[in-house]
Amino acid sequence: MLPNPRDVKTIKTAAGSTEVIDGFHILRTKGVQETFRLYQSMTGAVVHFYSDLGNSSAQNTTTPLSFDAFKDHMRQQNQGSTTVHDIWGRMLIEIPGLGPDAASVILHNYPVPKLLYNDYKRALREGIQSGRGGVAVAQGLLVGLKGEMGQGRAIGPDKAKKVYQALFMNHWNLQSPGV
Repeated sequence: MLPNPRDVKTIKTAAGSTEVIDGFHILRTKGVQETFRLYQSMTGAVVHFYSDLGNSSAQNTTTPLSFDAFKDHMRQQNQGSTTVHDIWGRMLIEIPGLGPDAASVILHNYPVPKLLYNDYKRALREGIQSGRGGVAVAQGLLVGLKGEMGQGRAIGPDKAKKVYQALFMNHWNLQSPGV
């Protein structure tokens, strides 16, 4: 039975949110066999990492939390802690065609929307003053932007234009003479 398109979209949105907002990298596998091999490998790595805990001479005295203790800890940490950064990341993920990787790159370089807004205003001014057109320059602002330490795929012109159009072109008055 094939999943319906609505379920697929919901899963993709949740996965993107998990990657961008929560900082977890989603590992995609080709099937059940590969998933189980991945679980086996990860379990072996965790067991190896914590194997010294039973040894009294080990320098690492941190004991791993149980899953229930981890969930309780995370619940306590996240109570009432939704930030502008979190909401901004969710906004970026919702731009059709942007994807979690591009959203992460933008979020890394512009942790709050005000910073991007200010750069769009600057780009509009420069574009108007140079005769290249304010909107054209603003739409190209994110082109070539990369993630932390210059890693990851750069934002391309289509995605840069989508971000500008989705968030700024018709919603914030960036094109007024006072820009």
